[in-house]
Amino acid sequence: MAGFKRGHDGKIAGLYNLDKTLGRGHFAVVKLARHVFIGEKVAVKVIHKTKLDTLATGHLFQEPLATVTFSRCQVTERFS
Repeated sequence: MAGFKRGHDGKIAGLYNLDKTLGRGHFAVVKLARHVFIGEKVAVKVIHKTKLDTLATGHLFQEPLATVTFSRCQVTERFS
């Protein structure tokens, strides 16, 4: 999600409309979103940088490696 900026209209960089909250954690919220042009549903993790401490930052950097190792059908694509 690097490079995405959230506006006040519930969109991220104008490409995704944010919908309901799917989950919450210590430093992030996962939202259901729909791509504006193609209509594809995705899960978007919105990271609260102000809540990141040293431990949380370490977990954040480990997460992409963990998603690659999953072999579950629910994990289809990862966008950075």
